[in-house]
Amino acid sequence: MQGAIHPLPTHASVAACQRFGVDMGEFLPAIPQRFIEHGAIFLAGSLVEGFGNKSSDLDVMIVSELALDGIDHVVRKDHMLINMIFGKARRIDLEYIHTGTISSPVAEIAALDIPVDFVAERIDERQELLIHRLLNAIPLFDTPAYRTLLAAAQACDFRRYMVKRCMHKIDGAALDLEGMVDRGDPAEVLLRLFDIIDHSVDAIRFAHGFTNPLGKWRIRSLRSMSPSPEAENALGIYLRYRVFGLGLDAPDMDEVLTLVRQVLYWSDCALRRVYA
Repeated sequence: MQGAIHPLPTHASVAACQRFGVDMGEFLPAIPQRFIEHGAIFLAGSLVEGFGNKSSDLDVMIVSELALDGIDHVVRKDHMLINMIFGKARRIDLEYIHTGTISSPVAEIAALDIPVDFVAERIDERQELLIHRLLNAIPLFDTPAYRTLLAAAQACDFRRYMVKRCMHKIDGAALDLEGMVDRGDPAEVLLRLFDIIDHSVDAIRFAHGFTNPLGKWRIRSLRSMSPSPEAENALGIYLRYRVFGLGLDAPDMDEVLTLVRQVLYWSDCALRRVYA
């Protein structure tokens, strides 16, 4: 590590890097000192959430109101600059983000009356993922900027927002089904029914604190939930209907409508418990 860096890395971040096989000396010198002193820097991503593997990269989020000019980077990805560092054990992505990219959607959620207001299209998945990462992060440095950003995110009732967002999407999909059934195309109805299953499973895992919006983590998060009939049922429904297939070859509309009734009944029962 080059020279003294103030503030010092947190004990949690040092322990995490050791667990991931990452030497902080591989990436700390690449972060400009002004961001260390004035930004909110934290470890995030699948490794931090416990879903990663030996090939997963480590995401280091660098959130600041400072100008992002003068940073060496490999990729510009819509809302951020990414400096990729290839360490001995894994790749490390330094992701530079302006504070407003997270604080704006946090403020949007905080301003909502969630039981009443329409929430489905308030913020996009990219913004949801950033808030989720912040709430599940390991701070690299315990700075005022980090504490302020985290406190705002913790106060905005993000988990409840995510559940309500799913419920709005389920309502919309259920309305779509009526017209699709009238058109008489069972394949079209099945595709929309799959959306209802996805949103219902997401609502269940969001309600239990697994708020990562990326669908690729549905199974891992369902399996990570505390053992319960609800968790077992949600995983079983998802595996049966979405992963392993329905076992139907060119189903007719009567077969599809039977599935629709089964899924809508399950979804309604599950979500009433989740949002009670």
